[in-house]
Amino acid sequence: MNKLKQNIFIIVLIIIIIIIIIVIGFFSLSLIEVMPEPPELLENMNTSIEQQDIDIEVRDTSPEAQEERRQERKTQADLLNSAVAANNSQLCAEIEEASLKDICYNNIAMNNLDISICNAMVSETGNKRCLLEVSLAKGAQEKSVSACNNLLSPDLKQRCIEQLQANNFCLSEDCL
Repeated sequence: MNKLKQNIFIIVLIIIIIIIIIVIGFFSLSLIEVMPEPPELLENMNTSIEQQDIDIEVRDTSPEAQEERRQERKTQADLLNSAVAANNSQLCAEIEEASLKDICYNNIAMNNLDISICNAMVSETGNKRCLLEVSLAKGAQEKSVSACNNLLSPDLKQRCIEQLQANNFCLSEDCL
């Protein structure tokens, strides 16, 4: 009787394995039928690329063009330095290169501890960094987390408070 149960169990197990193999094979075949042939796939890719309107900037690599770009970058950097030296955020608006413009606004915002200047920045990441840096500097100067309350983002506000507390810059009652 015990031997009979073992034989039945083995037969049922073999049947289950065969069913699994058949099901897997069936799904594999249906997936192969759905996939397009490689030439058709390439045709679709070429069509979609041709349908897109792509502007490609070809950069002139001649020595004259490189010198011209170097001079333009120097002019932009000089404008940044003038704006920071004059502590005038309006001059930052004249800077064409986005990264230099953001550096300009960030420096002037830090000089004045004024987060409203950060809002003129081009980069969202730069804007968030500026807001946090100015709030931290202002909070350290005031020895209070109240500067963090001007941050609209809950994440930035939390980071600001935590960093001021961690660095013992916050000594007033509003930190406790």
